Amino acid sequence: MTQLQHDINRVLRSDSNWDEAARGPLHSPFSPHLIDFCHSLSEKLRSDPDVRHRAEIAALAFWLRKSSVVKFTNEVRLSPNGSILSPRGAVFHIVPSNIDTMFVYSWVLSLLCGNRNIVRLPSKMTETGESVLRHIGGLFQESQFRSIAQSNAFCQYDHSVETTNAISILVDTRLIWGGDRTINAVRRSPLSPTASEFVFADKISIAIISKDFWKTLDDSSKAELARKFTRDSFSFGQQACSSPRVLVWVGENHAEHDQRDFWGLVLQHVASMGQPLQEISAVDKLVALDLFATEIPIKVQPSSDHRLSRALFAVEDLKHVLQSEHHCGNGLFLETNAAAISDIFFALTRRVQTLSYAGFCVDELHRVFQSYVLTGIDRVVPIGSALEFSHSWDGQNLFDVLLRKIRMS
Repeated sequence: MTQLQHDINRVLRSDSNWDEAARGPLHSPFSPHLIDFCHSLSEKLRSDPDVRHRAEIAALAFWLRKSSVVKFTNEVRLSPNGSILSPRGAVFHIVPSNIDTMFVYSWVLSLLCGNRNIVRLPSKMTETGESVLRHIGGLFQESQFRSIAQSNAFCQYDHSVETTNAISILVDTRLIWGGDRTINAVRRSPLSPTASEFVFADKISIAIISKDFWKTLDDSSKAELARKFTRDSFSFGQQACSSPRVLVWVGENHAEHDQRDFWGLVLQHVASMGQPLQEISAVDKLVALDLFATEIPIKVQPSSDHRLSRALFAVEDLKHVLQSEHHCGNGLFLETNAAAISDIFFALTRRVQTLSYAGFCVDELHRVFQSYVLTGIDRVVPIGSALEFSHSWDGQNLFDVLLRKIRMS
């Protein structure tokens, strides 16, 4: 075994090392064999009593169902463009540590495209991530999935430039899901001249709620909207790029008691989720608010529970808030009011990923957004759907990244 192989702490494989995965068999994109593997993983997760109750596992298992996979892959297979779809080859995935199931989404999309895959796992795996990995390893041992096991490796290693260099030069595509510092560090490792790369940089997301809409809701509907917002925000400690960190109330009629009612319901749902209060998180939020206060006028709002912290600011400062590096997540929300949706467009730069909404119809949003040329924002989804993964992410169709299209004429 080489020193390079010694540097890798763990390789989940059935029969060989990670470098052999880069030369393993390719598969036909979206073949029934690959779809069956995804469905088998879905069933394993749904039948695991230790993790199936967790929201992120339930969402992942639902996404991996055969009917779900067939639906989103048909968008590519049935596109009438006269091209033949082919795998890119070997794909190197560098995944974030803050979303414990993100490595599966990235890997599965590439797997479905028929690629070979090397996935660099976070140095510290959560219990949830370990459980998913264990089920993947179990499927790799089954004879019907032997060829998939030969072309896919999951590994962990320290921040070794030599190891990243060695893997990068072997692959045809590199996907980097991480912070800006991770991206800049990995980009120092060269790729082959014919290889491609796609990165997912640090981003922030925002939510908007119509004031008039909120007033029309009965108590049950208000509680449900607050529940969806809480799920979007707190499922991963507000660390996901698509989790809202800023809330904008849109409309002319301002009523502070409506906002207090909303946040009171959010706190109830936070408590029902069993979210622990981390002392370090409470301190981090206090520091972040102090830093914001040195730059823009804010009004910190009282809270009965330190798992939720919020501050009001003027909408004119929205661009500064969205570009700031001070936000630490973990239940910190910056809140403002705007008369109309268009009043926030000046702040929607490339740093903004997802806008989640409540109280607006799709046709209305489409009409307003079409009237402006925006430099940023990649997704507009209903509140409650911010964390739903799609092959269209950060304004890019990942199938375009993970597939080659052979033109026939």
